[in-house]
Amino acid sequence: MKCPRCHKETDPGGAFCMHCGLPLGSPRKSRAWLGWLLGGALAVGILLFGTMSVLSSQRGPEPPPILEARGTPPSTGLLEQRGAPAQAVTPAVQAQMPQAIRDWLQHLERIEARKNELSRKQTSQMLVLAAQMKGLSALLGLLEDDHAPTPAEQAGAKVEDLKPEWNALIEDFIAFPPPEECKLLGQEYYRALSEIPIAMNEVLGIMGAASSGDPADAVDSLRRMQNSSFETIDARLQTANEELGKICGKYQVSKWFSIRSDSGGSLLGIPGF
Repeated sequence: MKCPRCHKETDPGGAFCMHCGLPLGSPRKSRAWLGWLLGGALAVGILLFGTMSVLSSQRGPEPPPILEARGTPPSTGLLEQRGAPAQAVTPAVQAQMPQAIRDWLQHLERIEARKNELSRKQTSQMLVLAAQMKGLSALLGLLEDDHAPTPAEQAGAKVEDLKPEWNALIEDFIAFPPPEECKLLGQEYYRALSEIPIAMNEVLGIMGAASSGDPADAVDSLRRMQNSSFETIDARLQTANEELGKICGKYQVSKWFSIRSDSGGSLLGIPGF
């Protein structure tokens, strides 16, 4: 057949002229072909939509979001069903011993060491004095020398020699006042420390009187002193030692020294009494 535009021979079954491109089909035939194309596309879209709906119904409801918003913690519903976890126990913070208390206790430790050394020294002097007084009494009995010092006078002189050391010890102790938490400890220790030299002087006086009298009376006097004066002193020192333990225990510090309370334990062992 010939093309109506270019009048050249072209394919009779072709939709367009192979020379000039003029559409050769009728308008009705072209619109029918376009309708079939649009209908097929619509059918494919309906099929896809139906498939997605079926899949969505089989999948079930959407799970709740883990975090509703950034920075928002997840729901605690699961924890509430299983029970809340046990709260962690915060360990107690160990209280440290204040430096003021530690410094004063170290001061007390030095005073206690000097006290024990002075008590030992004084007890040794009593032993020597007892032996001297016994020999001097026998010698005075033979010589009948009125100018020689009596045992009582000798004991009194020895008392005066020992006073300065005790006074210096007491002054050193009170020069460093205790902190508030150590006041009871300091008061009991000070009272005992002040009473020890007084009791020692009484012992020397008894020893001096015994050299010219009945030794049995002197022993009785010493026993009474041990049950009164020294018992009171030891009770005060024991209380001070207990307070020392309480203070160290409060701050979980090892008690690194103790307060000795056997002030008059060796007095009855003096030879001749």
